[in-house]
Amino acid sequence: MKQGIAVFDETAHLALFNNRYLEINRFPEASVHLSNNYRDLVRMAAERGDFGPGDPDALINSQITAIEELLRTRSGNLRQQRRLSDGRVVETLVTAVPTGGFVKTYEDVTDRVTSESERIRMTEMYHAAQRTQALGTLAGGIAHDFNNIIGSIIGNCALLIGDLPKDNPIQVRLKQIMDSGTRARDLVRQILTYSRNSESERKPLDLGSAVRDSLATLRPLMPENVVLYASNIEPCVIEGDTTQIHQIMMNVFVNAAQAIGEKQGRINVSVECLDVIAEEIMAIAPPDGRRPGSVTVVRGQAGTLRDGRYARVTITDTGCGIPEEVMPRIFEPFYTTKEVGQGTGLGLAAVHGIVRNHDVAIVIESLTDVGTRFDLYFPVVDNAMPAVVASEPPSKPAATGSERVLLVDDDRVLLSVTQEVLARLGYTVEAHIEPERALEAFRADPGIWDIVITDRSMPKMTGEELVRAVKDLRADVPVLMLSGFVSSEDIEKLNALGIGAVVGKPVLPDELAAAVRSVLAGTPVIDRHARPVPA
Repeated sequence: MKQGIAVFDETAHLALFNNRYLEINRFPEASVHLSNNYRDLVRMAAERGDFGPGDPDALINSQITAIEELLRTRSGNLRQQRRLSDGRVVETLVTAVPTGGFVKTYEDVTDRVTSESERIRMTEMYHAAQRTQALGTLAGGIAHDFNNIIGSIIGNCALLIGDLPKDNPIQVRLKQIMDSGTRARDLVRQILTYSRNSESERKPLDLGSAVRDSLATLRPLMPENVVLYASNIEPCVIEGDTTQIHQIMMNVFVNAAQAIGEKQGRINVSVECLDVIAEEIMAIAPPDGRRPGSVTVVRGQAGTLRDGRYARVTITDTGCGIPEEVMPRIFEPFYTTKEVGQGTGLGLAAVHGIVRNHDVAIVIESLTDVGTRFDLYFPVVDNAMPAVVASEPPSKPAATGSERVLLVDDDRVLLSVTQEVLARLGYTVEAHIEPERALEAFRADPGIWDIVITDRSMPKMTGEELVRAVKDLRADVPVLMLSGFVSSEDIEKLNALGIGAVVGKPVLPDELAAAVRSVLAGTPVIDRHARPVPA
């Protein structure tokens, strides 16, 4: 039989047992005989930890009391499941015998429990994947309207900045609004990059400068009891996306601040270039996770670390640490140990998605009540010039013109703002909120239009349909498309339509001015910052 069986008489002495009983309980054959009392056998198991942590006498008394209650009533069964000191899971069933005494069966259910745990974990991962997919659909669904709202904010703000004298004190507030609007635009693009699994626009950049700029933004956002320190920020050139680097820093720092809680604490960050031997990095902690003083080190990893030259970003905090049972799940979407309303479980999941796009490896080391260390290894790009990480847009004058523009956008406020921006640049603009009316205006006299600027996602008639119609009437008319949902797969199709440039919404006035001049000059440009959003 696969079950171990032990029969105890009315005095609780062992009367009968099989070999499986000895095997499951790991009892030496010489130590078990028919004169053993049940209490003696329970003590043997309790003292080696088979009933879990705690006082052995208390654990023994608990077991005996449960048996005595069963024998008193002589009804029902007593079923228990416990994890033994060697990690196995054993299920026991005690049944009272009508003539006195009881029978206890033992079954090793480790495989079943492991399979059930794995099934539950896979189910949770499946549900998390569904929620992530739903989040992506939701993000895509609102991004078009949200981009229009942001575009209206930064467009009107740019107009006000131009209306007021440069020494007007309101300029400071307006520039803060413009900076916040630009950051919101970048964050929407970042959400879409993660939710749609899109590739980021990576280019050579100085990781040290990007981290330093992130720190300048994040310091005011930290709680008063948390201090940010920067040490040894070396220049290291990687291929990356500045916005995504900022997202990594923000999410890791927010998590670190939450781990510190209300106590005084600090977060330290450093950036250094170094040659990595992967085997040595992974062998820093002993295999059993122990260090001098019997302190348990909990380690985690994401991505693959190979031998080579890396830029390492090290972020350490003085928080509560990451429990061993939590570490394997910290990158799962929607998994969180926080109370309802205090976190979504998306922060480190977003970090995982970003570092995956950057071929980054993460090594985590955590000590309970001491803190956590994140090491992020970015592959270094040799012989590459870093792109300038600018906190403010260039101050050179926007490109102007005098051409006649046909402008189409289904958002009334954004249409008005874009029309005003173009008019101030010197263009003569006729604006339409309905693409059908715009097509009628174009059809009335195709030769008078120097350029058509159109949104892509519009009701009744899409931007592509409008472009086909105007191109049928006049094939050489320049077209600029403003869109929040162009993907790499769309580029070839849009080029085939004869679209000169596609600029991701919301577009800054200087970007719009440059794009218009580029299209009028016949220089095709596709702005790959436009991200996929459902029409």
